[in-house]
Amino acid sequence: MKRRSLGTTSVFSYPFGAVKGVFLVVFLLPFLAATAVMLFLAMGLVYAVAVKGFAAIGVGQLFLFCFAVIWSYIIISRLVTNWFGALHYATIVLDDKGISSRIAGVRVRTIAWRNVEKISKHRKLARQQNRSQKNSDYFTIESKTQRLPKWLLENLLGNIVFTDELNELQGLVRRINTQAKKRGIPLFFHNDEISGMSSAERRALAKVDKKIDMDSDQVSEL
Repeated sequence: MKRRSLGTTSVFSYPFGAVKGVFLVVFLLPFLAATAVMLFLAMGLVYAVAVKGFAAIGVGQLFLFCFAVIWSYIIISRLVTNWFGALHYATIVLDDKGISSRIAGVRVRTIAWRNVEKISKHRKLARQQNRSQKNSDYFTIESKTQRLPKWLLENLLGNIVFTDELNELQGLVRRINTQAKKRGIPLFFHNDEISGMSSAERRALAKVDKKIDMDSDQVSEL
């Protein structure tokens, strides 16, 4: 579905965004079950140590405990950020009052333009199977009235985010630039891959993007 305009309201969605979001949620279920098992095992080992001391567990059980903790940390951290990317497929709704994320037809997160702290464009260098290089962009809208952590459940409780996979992306970016200029909202461009790139990689990326010299700067337009 492409962009739809309803008066001053524009709706921007991903190709098969709802299908991808549901797939990621379903795909996540076995990982959640495994995490529950890992947490149960870790708590059982902690209880054994608390009651009987470290002599009650062996090297194998200690390794299992470390694995369970690391596994649980990775899964839970990804879960509380964006449900393993599922929340990133939220539809973006924009009007003269603010910008919103919409999931299953319901606006779940709205940031009024007057409350926008800053808008950032993050660029990463994606390496493809044929060894070619391609830029991948994602955008974040941060609220200055946010009380919860900004990274918590993006598009639901935290920042509003979207990627360059969005249909009619340029139209959305133009409207954001217009609102930012009108309301004095700071815009930032972050080239996240520059610091770790070799000289050859910098030259290769420069052929794709003439803005290679911008690492993390405030800009006039996204």
